[in-house]
Amino acid sequence: MDVLYGKANSQKHTVSISGADDKFGYMASLGFADNQSQLKVADDGEKKYTGRLNMDYQATKVLKLEGGMSYEIRNITTPNTDVGAGYYDPWFWPVYNENGHFYDTFGNRNPVGGLVDGGQIKTGFTTFRSNMKANFDLSQFLPGLSVSGTGAYKKVEKNIQTLVSKIQYYDWADVPTTNRQSPGSLKEEALAWTSVTLGGFVNYENRFAEDHQVSAMIGMTTEEENYKKILASRNQGPLYAGSDLIDLDVMVSGTNNGAEGGQSSWAFLSYITRLNYNYKDKYLVEFLGRRDGSSKLYPDQRWKNFYSVSGGWVLSNEEFLKNMDALTFLKLRYNYGKTGSVEGIGNY
Repeated sequence: MDVLYGKANSQKHTVSISGADDKFGYMASLGFADNQSQLKVADDGEKKYTGRLNMDYQATKVLKLEGGMSYEIRNITTPNTDVGAGYYDPWFWPVYNENGHFYDTFGNRNPVGGLVDGGQIKTGFTTFRSNMKANFDLSQFLPGLSVSGTGAYKKVEKNIQTLVSKIQYYDWADVPTTNRQSPGSLKEEALAWTSVTLGGFVNYENRFAEDHQVSAMIGMTTEEENYKKILASRNQGPLYAGSDLIDLDVMVSGTNNGAEGGQSSWAFLSYITRLNYNYKDKYLVEFLGRRDGSSKLYPDQRWKNFYSVSGGWVLSNEEFLKNMDALTFLKLRYNYGKTGSVEGIGNY
């Protein structure tokens, strides 16, 4: 265990700046994090780089703009072979022979050989997010009225490089014994997701005669996501063994090369509404309704209607309970509705 594992070190650093005046505000930050596992003999950890910018601007008395963007890079490296080996099958012999080669005459059991020479899996994530919101305060024309629009964009790219290398073991006299994973292979995967979300909403909220409060919202949201995958591999070992060059072009080409791909896309559209009524902060009524359409469903079943109706009674605001010191808040609520989901359904 002392050969394989030690202390795990992690570090995280963030620098941020922010400011604001009567109309404009901003916040920007940069970050770095490095997290390593307890494995000592091979690289096993993650490095993460982040950047973020948020802004808001009161353009006019009516219009306020809000926006933000962020960018994140994650680089994850882990051994390809024998992760966790040696725990249930402890190694009681020298790891290396006198010439510095992996010692094993017991049938591919030396755990350090696989971790060090078995190859690596390198996974890279890059994620970009941006969002924007425009809010129109129309209360000067009709008290409590506002209109807003939202938009968001997200792109995620994932790149996976899987290197499988030959592991050669030797006896104490430095004679080769057994080997694994010969001749080796390299697989490269590139995956990308892009999504766009848009929304538009009309909101109204007002109080009448002190006792009656109403609020209403009507809006529309839409979301679309596209996915693409490309995979290539060569499986007959490296052209220049021992050179540490890692690329498909420096791997031996043959009849067993791999090439795959795939793509999908889906979209979702919703019309939504919400109505609320509050009388003396005691009696509450709410109605929610939406009509959803999903490209994941067959055209005849694509559109569905959902709703929810609820009523509430805040008993703690009634006169006969107000003087109870042991009771601060008590509400009775009943809700009935219908909902659904398309999660887990394939893309079209």
